[in-house]
Amino acid sequence: EIDKTDPSKRIEYNILKNQQELQQYNVKRFKSQYIPNLVAYGSLNTSAQRSEFNIFNSAYRWYPTGIIGATLSLPAITCTKLPIDAPKIKDRIDNTFKTRALNYCCDVTSKIQ
Repeated sequence: EIDKTDPSKRIEYNILKNQQELQQYNVKRFKSQYIPNLVAYGSLNTSAQRSEFNIFNSAYRWYPTGIIGATLSLPAITCTKLPIDAPKIKDRIDNTFKTRALNYCCDVTSKIQ
């Protein structure tokens, strides 16, 4: 039998915990948009460049091609406030979680009495 007096055993509580974790990942996602990003890439190929389909004939030359590069993305820094204020959002997430958890706890105890 499920202990109905413990709010952590309720399915709603687990849903709230999942929502809280998802919101924290969302905050991290927004914050990561403001860090520089460096990507390196490379590719090596050979091509026959022939009008005839004789790719197995070793008398004809193959032409190698290669490319390497890097891309650096720097977010534009503005003098305005960032569109997301992470500490305020974290506080809002925690307060929402605590309020809903308390509501569920009170709801359970009122139904038991």
